[in-house]
Amino acid sequence: MARAIARRLGVHIEVRNEDFNAQIPGLITSRFDVVMTSMTDNAERQQKVTFVDYVSAGAAYLVKKGNPAGIRTPADVCGKTVSVVDNGSSLELATTYDKQCKTAGKPKVTILKFPGDQDALLAMTSGRAQANITDYVVAAYRAGDPKTDSEAVPIACTESPWGIAMNPQEKQLIDAVRTALQSLIASGDYRKILAAWDLDKLAVKSAVVNGGT
Repeated sequence: MARAIARRLGVHIEVRNEDFNAQIPGLITSRFDVVMTSMTDNAERQQKVTFVDYVSAGAAYLVKKGNPAGIRTPADVCGKTVSVVDNGSSLELATTYDKQCKTAGKPKVTILKFPGDQDALLAMTSGRAQANITDYVVAAYRAGDPKTDSEAVPIACTESPWGIAMNPQEKQLIDAVRTALQSLIASGDYRKILAAWDLDKLAVKSAVVNGGT
């Protein structure tokens, strides 16, 4: 999707894989022009960056194939160990589920925090954690790799907009990216890209700026 937007703009794109916690600071200090990842557009982040929302996605449990721990609902993680990427929406979910377990008088959720998806995945596949709470897109992709011996279990009612993040001062870039994305949506290329990754259900109808709450 990022490459398609760049082609619409007629610019070269260089993709870098960075720790999640370094992404917004990198925008603010101009290390990056754009952050395009599984970053939820919400009011807190809007205080630092401006988003152009490009999909609506939820979360999932990534578990061992066959789901031996029987994790399907938030109540199922009580007394379990879960891995998450630090400082993201998955950590917020895990923290919320931990509070719910304690309120219900059930055992706490042990939360293992990591700087990136790969380490969080390894914690699950190695048995340190019974589940990796992550974005559905990430979970589905990981589960598609036979080497992980895993499966994705969607978490109901967790859908929210993911945004392409940019420095609020870069108003011309923000408008250009929004216009390019809207062009992809109007032409049908947007849905073709999502369909190529079996992610049709994440599609949005229009390119909205700061649509999260």
